Amino acid sequence: MEREAAAPAQPLPPPPPSPLPPPLPSSPATTSSLARAAATLAAYDLEPAAHTEGSLDKDALGGADVLVISGSRPLTDAEADAVTAFVDAGGGLVVLGEQGRATPDALAQCFGITMTGESISGPSHEDSSTVLAELQPGPREEADLLARVSAVSFRRAGVLDADAHARVLARAPATSSSPGAALIAVAHHGAGRVVAVAGADLFTDDRVDDADHRELWLNLVTWAAGARVSQPLDEGASPIREHPQWRELKAATDALRLLQRTDGSLGPMASPVTANDYVDRMIAAIGVLRRHIPHQKAYLTAVREDLATWRDRGYGIPDFTASLECFRPAGCRFDGIEHIVLFAMFKPGWSRAKHLDALIVRVPWPDWLADVEAAHKGGTTFIPATLLDATPGYHGECTTLSPQTVSVRGKTPNHFDAVFSDREAARFRDRAGDAARAMNVNLPPDAGALLDDAGLSQDAFTLLNLLRARARTDGDLPFDPVMSRRCAPYWMYALEELRCDLSAFTDALALEREGLGFARHVQTAILVDRLLRLPVCARRVWDYEGLSGQLLFGFLERTGRLRWTEEELTIDWAALATGVQELQEQVVELHRTGDDRVKLGHWATAYDFVISCVPPDADSPWADPDREFPEDPDLQSCVDAVFEDEFPLSDFYVALQRRLSAQGDRPRAATVAV
Repeated sequence: MEREAAAPAQPLPPPPPSPLPPPLPSSPATTSSLARAAATLAAYDLEPAAHTEGSLDKDALGGADVLVISGSRPLTDAEADAVTAFVDAGGGLVVLGEQGRATPDALAQCFGITMTGESISGPSHEDSSTVLAELQPGPREEADLLARVSAVSFRRAGVLDADAHARVLARAPATSSSPGAALIAVAHHGAGRVVAVAGADLFTDDRVDDADHRELWLNLVTWAAGARVSQPLDEGASPIREHPQWRELKAATDALRLLQRTDGSLGPMASPVTANDYVDRMIAAIGVLRRHIPHQKAYLTAVREDLATWRDRGYGIPDFTASLECFRPAGCRFDGIEHIVLFAMFKPGWSRAKHLDALIVRVPWPDWLADVEAAHKGGTTFIPATLLDATPGYHGECTTLSPQTVSVRGKTPNHFDAVFSDREAARFRDRAGDAARAMNVNLPPDAGALLDDAGLSQDAFTLLNLLRARARTDGDLPFDPVMSRRCAPYWMYALEELRCDLSAFTDALALEREGLGFARHVQTAILVDRLLRLPVCARRVWDYEGLSGQLLFGFLERTGRLRWTEEELTIDWAALATGVQELQEQVVELHRTGDDRVKLGHWATAYDFVISCVPPDADSPWADPDREFPEDPDLQSCVDAVFEDEFPLSDFYVALQRRLSAQGDRPRAATVAV
């Protein structure tokens, strides 16, 4: 009996691990169902749905992104036309053949890949039913369909006949009964994609865990989904954003911002009468909005009082301590809940001016994320955030909302840590995607989907930031968005940032192994963002984030997980996890043993660790093996001796910058207004 499965490929928020779905009916020519293969798709956010009865017509295919056909029941002309139209319109088709069965002529003529009906066997002195395929790397303009795949073993396989428009992924070895015969082939057709595999049992329950079959299965189905994976992100309506008093609050806040000095006080040319009018309008607007946001009543009341106090004291440096003390969004993390945020604050990575800005922030907190936080004890003050609206002063590249950025007179209350996952994801898709294409990186299909899909990447960065928040609690440096205190050389901040990312990577790896396949996207986001975006898209002045990427690249290249030539960057995706874990162990050991060294000695040891992977500027005093610094109780002179660009970019990153510039996609350096 034929088995057909329609698999909608739109990524969904990762579900908790679930039991295997009911097995799809088996065929006499096979020994097992595709239940485990279907469960794998479900774990990795591809929702399988069995189609076992009725005709394959437009209605049956209407909700699917990928059609998987296993078996050889002849399709009627009407069914073949429906499948062809489905692929033409952008759908994916995966055909799993069976030994001795030929592809229906109608499909073969449409897609140019034929199941010949011929059977293939291995060498006579071995198990003749087993054929170890010879894998065929493909061109870099395509996704790397063989990422994480090094061995594929066929049994009861047939043979494919692929025309010149198809790409062959696997062939029979020279020792088989049909040397060089195509066993797996893929092709584009219309707006869609087609995959043909000459052995259905490759992915059946008794074989899907053999060799690298599971990874191959994920790659093929994800690739077949193609552009249908990427869908527009619908942020939904926001009653606060549409409220007329929000528009009034925005206008008055921005008008007052334009009168402020860098420290937040009003300039000498500002009219107190005009400023008073703006403050009165802000206080009135907040009073109305407060009635619609009961969970923020205490905070918005305190904001009104802080604004009135600032006005009454003559508009000096603003003090938002009272309202900052009341702003505790982590205490009400519900999916879709919205907060108004109004402070005088600077924007990390964008502007150092402590100006007034008003924001509407939405907190994504779906059940799956809450479950991860509860099970793995994430940071108690962390909130993921998306930015729904803001005053023009916030139209930059700031991705963090931190208490340390707010203008206060005394000790800063610290009750939240927010990261805008939507801004991070958009920057990732834009710049990391450009860089990956510029350097011809062999991206697997799931990584390509992450770079294309707004919802998928936003969810990935939401989970990533939750895991980062937990890692930060174990650090020895305080979270400082722009190193405002510079209490250590910037490579110490780079190592701390990298430690948090490596910790998040290993946590995501553990989540994937526990059944949360979506966590693989977190691993990809960390690697691609650190390796391809941060070193070239940030300022090269004390660039601790860029250095963390340089260090990761240098370590992975030195240990053979990356290989760079003048034309392309090749990543060994199967070996990356062990490489990251090795680097994490070394960074954690460096961190752990720091208490055994004096501060200057710890800095020097960390410097030596960094330069083992990233060559320093040879003229730097820190690069001198003797490192004779004058006595300085607070070590400030040692910090001041660090060059602004202590670790220049390698040939790889210089080439990346050049290629991006040639494409007209220049790396956009962060701007800091002083």
